[in-house]
Parts: sequence; C-alpha cells; structure tokens
Amino acid sequence: MRRRTAPDAPRSKFELRVALGIPLLIREKASVPVKVEVSARHGHLSIEQQAEIREKAEKLLHYFERLTFIEVTVDLQHVDKLVEVVAHSEPKHQFVAHESAPDLIAALTHAIAKVKTQIGHHKQKLQDHRHDPSHAGPEGIHP
Repeated sequence: MRRRTAPDAPRSKFELRVALGIPLLIREKASVPVKVEVSARHGHLSIEQQAEIREKAEKLLHYFERLTFIEVTVDLQHVDKLVEVVAHSEPKHQFVAHESAPDLIAALTHAIAKVKTQIGHHKQKLQDHRHDPSHAGPEGIHP
C-alpha cells in the first residue's frame, strides 16, 4: 500500500535534495591518462610546438573515450610538412590519418579531422545493432 504524500512533497531523493538546497554530487567521468607521443623526422620540434600538438591530439578523447595511445609523427624534410596521426583504441582498433601542408598546425588540424571522421564511422558501426534489413524484404513481415 502506497503512502499518501502531499501533492507538492518531494517524491525522490533527488527532489528532496533540491527542495532542501543540498548540493548535488555530480559524477565526473574517470579520466584515464592517455599517452601522447610526439616525434619528428628530419628536424626538431620546439617545446611549444610539441605542447600544442599534444594538446590538439588529446582533444580526440572528447570524441572517443576508449583511446589508449596517440602517436603523432611530423616529417620536416620537405617544404610541405607531413603529419601522421595514429590513435589506438581499447580493444584493437587503430585510426590512422596522413596530411601534408606548408603549415605544421594546419596539417595537424586536417589529420585530426580525418581521425575524428574515422572515429565517427566506428562509433556508428558499434551502435548500429541491426545493419541489415529484415529477412522478409523491404516490406517487412506481413501476417
């Protein structure tokens, strides 16, 4: 048998906390540190450039939390800087992108955008439980 309560009385713990003005505890997602390795071929990167590359690469975690390791390799041999981004995810997936541009940061931004696209396709595949149509055909099953 249900207890009778006043119509304006709080019905759950959440409503009770709000009514009493008790601050709510907001759980933050556990942040697992992701190793970001920045390397250069045929030249050197300044500490500021490495920090900026690391910062941009870590933003990939906003799109896919299961990333465990991110490698960024910069080739400085030619006029156009070649950037390779390899992001490793938890089970066994790798997202790889190559981009070249005269500006290092522009090449990095484009390579990261390519990885984001690959991550989006991968997440869509993971969430698409029924990727093939019904066995009865496009019309579905009829009685």
